[in-house]
Amino acid sequence: MTEDLPPKLRIIFIIPSLHTGGSERVILHLVNNFDRNRFDIELLVLKKEGALLQMIPNDIRVVYFNFNRTAHAILPILFHIRKKRPDIVFSTLGHVNLSIALLKFLLPNRCYLVARESNIISILNKDERYPRLFNFLFKTVYKGFHCVICQAESMKKDLVENFGLNEKTITVINNPVDFRLIPQQKNNIKTDVIKLISVGQLRRQKGYERVIEALASCDTEFTYDIIGGGPTEKLQALINKLGLNGKIRLLGQIVSPFDELSSSSCLLLGSYYEGFPNVVLEANACGIPVIAFRAPGGHNEIIRQGYNGWFIDSPEELCNLISSRAFDSLDKGRIIQLTKERYDLFKIIEQYQNTIVEGYTIFSRK
Repeated sequence: MTEDLPPKLRIIFIIPSLHTGGSERVILHLVNNFDRNRFDIELLVLKKEGALLQMIPNDIRVVYFNFNRTAHAILPILFHIRKKRPDIVFSTLGHVNLSIALLKFLLPNRCYLVARESNIISILNKDERYPRLFNFLFKTVYKGFHCVICQAESMKKDLVENFGLNEKTITVINNPVDFRLIPQQKNNIKTDVIKLISVGQLRRQKGYERVIEALASCDTEFTYDIIGGGPTEKLQALINKLGLNGKIRLLGQIVSPFDELSSSSCLLLGSYYEGFPNVVLEANACGIPVIAFRAPGGHNEIIRQGYNGWFIDSPEELCNLISSRAFDSLDKGRIIQLTKERYDLFKIIEQYQNTIVEGYTIFSRK
């Protein structure tokens, strides 16, 4: 810490809720592991809900609002920041980030604004009710952030090329894996049953329908567990229609699905687009390879073909990989080691801390 900085930087993290999504998990990693000697931390949660509430550390100040929509929280966020006057505001997820950007000129002048961007915005905005409005906002107010942290190079490229952000304000920091949570693995233990798994919210983006339909054409015996919160009716109806009741289970939300991952043969990723999917990192941290449909997203930077997983273009390729049991030939120990070298929690935490402190130092001297 340089001499012209306060003994501790006062930082407010802002997040909509604490459901078991990737962004929520990353924020909790940061809140849990940021150096208490360098940062005075507060967590602002816009709605007190989600299974991850139980994982907030006891020494962190938490402020809960009670808003179902981020738009309703804009003025309370403004009043709270003006009252607390933090050195740094750190927000995540698109609607919250936009709200902070819109408020910039009403916030204290010496407040350093950091946005964590978790998706490829040009694709994500297509699913918004008013895509042109969101594209306009990202092209205009989003430039007000002093620092934008992306999880993947593809996100950075999207923000620069499609929304005109200055690449000098963008830092790429991958998501972390906390290896303290990972069950101890034994290398290359093969099982007779092919156990497939997917983890993620039950949203159209995740492509569960095309995975289920692809598996319906496979002759090989398998089981397939889907872990994630959200409406189950359509997926269950599809499972029933295809006669896969005995093979596919919807297990709902599980806070820490590491036991389920570590006992599986392979993770399936059917997403039409992704951010930087934590579940791919977590599966690899358990020594489990990934089969992913080709799609835009940060998983393209994680998966190395034939080393820790495969990319596929068709249901036929999926069935061929499953029937050949290609995952049995991969070395679990090598997958785990590669993941630890690239994404270990403490390495990533240090990158976040250094990026924020260095950026704030330059900002505070202006």
